[in-house]
Formats: sequence, structure tokens, C-alpha cells
Amino acid sequence: MQHAITQIKSLNLDPTRPLLVTDADEVLLDFADIFKRYLASRDLYMAEEGYALYGNIRDKNTDKLLPKEQMPVLLEEFFDYSVDQQDLVPGARENLDALSAHCQIVVLTNLPHQFGERRRSLFRKHDIHHPIVTNSGPKGPAVAEISSGISHPVVFIDDISRHITSVAEHVPDSFRLHYVADEALGKLVEKAGDSHHRCEDWDHIRELVMGHIGDLK
Repeated sequence: MQHAITQIKSLNLDPTRPLLVTDADEVLLDFADIFKRYLASRDLYMAEEGYALYGNIRDKNTDKLLPKEQMPVLLEEFFDYSVDQQDLVPGARENLDALSAHCQIVVLTNLPHQFGERRRSLFRKHDIHHPIVTNSGPKGPAVAEISSGISHPVVFIDDISRHITSVAEHVPDSFRLHYVADEALGKLVEKAGDSHHRCEDWDHIRELVMGHIGDLK
């Protein structure tokens, strides 16, 4: 969390403008397809028995689950492989551009901090220039720190239910959206209980955000 706090303190946010905090993987960036390709290169596959990486990765040859203790190394190797290559989710950039006229935007991504600059370079390549904060662990404390002093609506978007719950606990007045870009993965998880809406795509996200901001003006 200390790494995230240092980055958050460098943000130059306007306390009088609405704030949108969005996740990156599987919200702005394609995660599922490139992760599946990476696993295949390692003779592994994702069983898709639930919406979680831990406990769902199997060996193609033996069909045995990858031991959980091997997952941190696997994920670090995956990010090293993928962090410069990920594609944008359809509609993400266009809708962020539209929303940026009405609110300030921060990308909050759970990513090993050593890959932060490479992820920022990727976003610049995709012509997205909003600040990016790398985080670890539950996102509620980071969103609380980012939104501290903001007097206007705070919106949070994530694909993982526990992060939405964490934000609900730490920033209870936030407007929370649950979005899983990959259709197949999305079928594996129900709407996050602490989210206000489950979103269909980025057009739907923009509509909901603008409706919420407009309602509170």
C-alpha cells in the first residue's frame, strides 16, 4: 500500500470535479485472451470453473491443478510477457474520452509495481493519458485515499467483487459498477453484491456514469 500512497500523493486532482476510478485488466485492457495464450505457451490452461485464477489453472498434460504457491511466480512472468502487448477493450478509449469532459479519471490497477512504467507506456500507445496508480491488495483504502477531499461524486469500476466490496466499506457514498469485459468469464460470476449495476459494455458504463453525475448535480 505504501507504493500506492506515494503515487496517490503525486496526483493533482480537482476537489470540485467528479472522480472516476477504474480498474485496468478486464475493464480497460483485454486480460483473458492474452492470459490464455500465455498459459498455452506453458502447457497450462484455465479451467474456468469459477471467476478466480487461484485454483483454476491446470496442467494440459496431467490435468492437475497448478499448486497455489506457484501462482505468484506465474503471474509475475505473465505480466512480464504481456504488459506491453494488451489490447484495449472495445469502446474503452472512446467512452473515457467522452467521460473526461465531465469527470477526472484515475486508473487503479493491481499490478506488481515494477511493471508500472511499462503499463503507463502501453496506455500512452493506446492514446490514454489518465494517471495510473499501481496497487496491491484490497482497493478500498487506495480509493479512499484518492478520493479524499473530493466533494463531488466518486465512481468506481472493477471486475472483481471483493474490490467492489472493499470500496463499499471504505468509500460508502461511492457509485460502484461491476464490469467483466470477456463474455465467457463474465458468465462465471454473478453481479457483485456491493455494486449498484452490472455493466454490459463501455457504452452502458458511460450512460450509467453520466446519469449518476447528472442526478447529483
